[in-house]
Amino acid sequence: MLVIFLAVQLALTWHGNSVAGAVARETARVARTGATDATSLAAARDRGYATAAEVGGRTLTDVQITVRIVDADGDLPGPGEDEQYVAVTVTGRAIELVAGLPPRVSATAHAPLETFRGDL
Repeated sequence: MLVIFLAVQLALTWHGNSVAGAVARETARVARTGATDATSLAAARDRGYATAAEVGGRTLTDVQITVRIVDADGDLPGPGEDEQYVAVTVTGRAIELVAGLPPRVSATAHAPLETFRGDL
């Protein structure tokens, strides 16, 4: 019986990780189109929380979403750097069957920022 519970817990944790990945990708998709100011990053984060509620339901709880603008190395961009990316990290808890084993899940998505470049 214990092996069955652990197998089901592993499957629920895997599912929670998949939901976290989907939320991270959706948040990055929204953030990459207009992440030039704090307001657009907050709108992307809000869309991420809405996606977590729609897709995850009760399978992903205690959701925390972090949205950052980074350079190609994953650091904060310096002055004059052209290539900028959005990095989204989603953490949360999957459904727990066995009390005392809170399965934390986390997923990260990176996407290049879309920028308009006029004709040269």
